[in-house]
Amino acid sequence: MMEQLQAALIAITVLRSNVDRVFGIFLNDLHSGEQNKQVTCLQGLLSTVNMNLRNVVRKIKNLKPLSHPLHLERMNNFNQQSAEKRQINYMMTTLTQFFGDMTISASNSVKSDISFDITLGYILKAVIIIRGMMIEWIVVKGYEESIDLWTQSRHKVFRKVTENALAAILHFDSVEYPELGVQSFMIWFHTLINLFIEPCKHCGLHLNKFSPPTWRDFHNGEAYHEECKPNNISSSIAR
Repeated sequence: MMEQLQAALIAITVLRSNVDRVFGIFLNDLHSGEQNKQVTCLQGLLSTVNMNLRNVVRKIKNLKPLSHPLHLERMNNFNQQSAEKRQINYMMTTLTQFFGDMTISASNSVKSDISFDITLGYILKAVIIIRGMMIEWIVVKGYEESIDLWTQSRHKVFRKVTENALAAILHFDSVEYPELGVQSFMIWFHTLINLFIEPCKHCGLHLNKFSPPTWRDFHNGEAYHEECKPNNISSSIAR
């Protein structure tokens, strides 16, 4: 079967090459002044093309029809994406049931294959994009704001939460265990339910420069102001 297919492809290549030579005569040589000579050459080439064409037809007729359907890469990719979507939907449904104060639903604001709207109590909203079992992007806004991927929150606190959430995506991202990475991020994200009520773990205050503790530790979810989070404290001590 493969030898017959290769022979047919070679015949098509030869045919195409000779057809290119025919058009080359029309485009160039017929304007060179030696028309009688070129007409003779053209007649010979057309005869060759005719033989090439008959050869292609004969080679194609020798090909046997496939006894089974081709499994095209596009179809395989589609099936893989469908399986991933079902897996992610199941994961999000499980997380919604586990956290009674966090709702996760298919996004109505973003026309994407795998996108979700997240509502965390009456505190905030977010929209996330997931591709290939990995979180690709997130935007966080206030509970009363309309949610989309293209505009930031009008509140500074939620713009900072978006920045921290993007940092968390990078932290929890796992090529080897992508599903675990998504779950870990969602568990971390749920710690923001106490955004306006939990004091900073370092300074003990609720507000610092009129801002609540927007940073959540990646390991234990403890709340910190941006200026009080462990990395900043270590840098200040070093100086």
